[in-house]
Amino acid sequence: MRTSAPTRVHPRTSGLRALVGGLAVAALAAIPVTAGALEPAAKSGATVKVKLFEFQVKPKPKFATAGTVRFKVKNIGTEKHEFVVVKSDGTELPLLPDGSVDEEAIPEADKFGEVEDLKPKKSGSLTVKSLPAGDYVLFCNIVEDMSGTTMVHYAEGMHTDFTVG
Repeated sequence: MRTSAPTRVHPRTSGLRALVGGLAVAALAAIPVTAGALEPAAKSGATVKVKLFEFQVKPKPKFATAGTVRFKVKNIGTEKHEFVVVKSDGTELPLLPDGSVDEEAIPEADKFGEVEDLKPKKSGSLTVKSLPAGDYVLFCNIVEDMSGTTMVHYAEGMHTDFTVG
């Protein structure tokens, strides 16, 4: 059986290798990783397609570049919905006792518009100019009475996070 002699590494070369390896690890650690990171962000001026249905809000993509963002919203559900865009600081939105969002308690500077009363199979759009980088919540805040039962779309889970970078 043939054995090879151990490979000798020059002291300067091994230090250089360690430095390069350490820089590569540091560079990779600096890259932010978010859920859905493989999905490209909508560029400024691009359109984000949003589907509304019982009880979900599905934007595609889930990220956009700061600047002008056009939301093309389609209600593919069987009930009336709305689409609201508000900036979030990471805390729960203010709620009313019925579980709907208290939109009056949200600062005006954090409200970026809405598409109201989208009937089933109908579409609408919202163009937001100069949408700043940050975290947002996209939601439906419809409250309806269904044969004596109050149905609160937000409380049913009809909201999602959206990121602008």
